Amino acid sequence: MALEGKIGPCATFLSHLKLDERESHILFYDNASFNKNVEESLQLASGMIETGELCGINTTALVTRMDSPLGYAVGNWLEVKECVEIMSSKEAALSELSADLVNVTLALAAQMLVQGGKASNLRDGVVKAKENLHNGKAWKKFRDMVSAQGGDVDTIDFPAQYSQAKFSAEVKSSQSGYLVSLNALEVGLVGVNIGAGRKTVDDPIDKTAGILFHKRPGMHVVEGDVLATVYTERGDQLANAVQRILDSCTFSADQIELPPLITNFVTNEGVEDFDQSIFGE
Repeated sequence: MALEGKIGPCATFLSHLKLDERESHILFYDNASFNKNVEESLQLASGMIETGELCGINTTALVTRMDSPLGYAVGNWLEVKECVEIMSSKEAALSELSADLVNVTLALAAQMLVQGGKASNLRDGVVKAKENLHNGKAWKKFRDMVSAQGGDVDTIDFPAQYSQAKFSAEVKSSQSGYLVSLNALEVGLVGVNIGAGRKTVDDPIDKTAGILFHKRPGMHVVEGDVLATVYTERGDQLANAVQRILDSCTFSADQIELPPLITNFVTNEGVEDFDQSIFGE
């Protein structure tokens, strides 16, 4: 395997393995971060798995497309709020805007159950993970974790009471058709500019800043539909953020079939296509 561009990520991963002292590890690797194509992503995933196995740690990887943001929220508090909604809602009440986020999380949880000896295979793991999501056990455990770390449980019990950014603006569709993709990298960079991320380690983080998407790839939109809402304390960045989010959208006049979100499952034995049927959809 060519090492160019891979030594840094592998070294970082190795340092985490030695610090965590885990017996098992699952990588969630997207091909929008270091590499832009599946082949390079698979090479890097395989290199990290080899690194983990050489340390005596059972390591596997799920490779995802990630050309669009997961879920409907981007930004610190907005993402927490979406997760709270997912964990505290009944199955029928879950927003279709969160479906991709839920499925990736179920797949990761399922494989960890397999590697921990609590599920016989990935399909069985998804069934068990989904059951504990919908029966409220995941939500209860999350509340316990917040409490154990000294957090304010009322904040997640009543998320609507959390403060909201001073400025907001809607991103409206410039045309009718089908939303094909949202450029994840560009959305992330916009998030940094409005305060949801850092350019340097000393930059402050605005926990209320971010973007809420009201449409997801694959959905039909009409010109003037609200695609997203931008939230920030930086009023001078608002107009630019709205335009950049709109420019990050790709449209098609015809309905398209979106490629699978999780493309591959990688182990020390090789690479296989991810079985989308495990979600039972």
